[in-house]
Amino acid sequence: MDLTIQYITRNINYYWYYEINKIHKIPLNVFIRHIIKESRTNEIILKIAIIYLLRIKDKIDINDESQCGRRMFLIALILATKYWNDYYYTNKAWSKISGLPTEEIFNLEFLFLEKIDYKLHFSSNEYKSISNNIK
Repeated sequence: MDLTIQYITRNINYYWYYEINKIHKIPLNVFIRHIIKESRTNEIILKIAIIYLLRIKDKIDINDESQCGRRMFLIALILATKYWNDYYYTNKAWSKISGLPTEEIFNLEFLFLEKIDYKLHFSSNEYKSISNNIK
């Protein structure tokens, strides 16, 4: 799991490079670890979330604070969970886990889905590629 967290952190820092100098209450890797722990996310869901993050990275508006790397990671994780699992947390539960208002999570989900053209399906090759990149 540590390698996956490092991989996610590196990618967010790379693709959302303009956020590196912003002051946050907690470091990015601590934020990611907290979200994973509190949501009881497994390695499969994390890899799917990475696929979604890589799909949206070139479609975000860097001037829109709501599309920051942390929020996009959270929404990618939520969508991956909803896509993969039959049972998943409500947005209200994700709100408690993340500290974001439920309405903002709903709006960001919709925005994320629009930007990736609602394409949540992924190929086995995409999944294998992510798995190999993490090693």
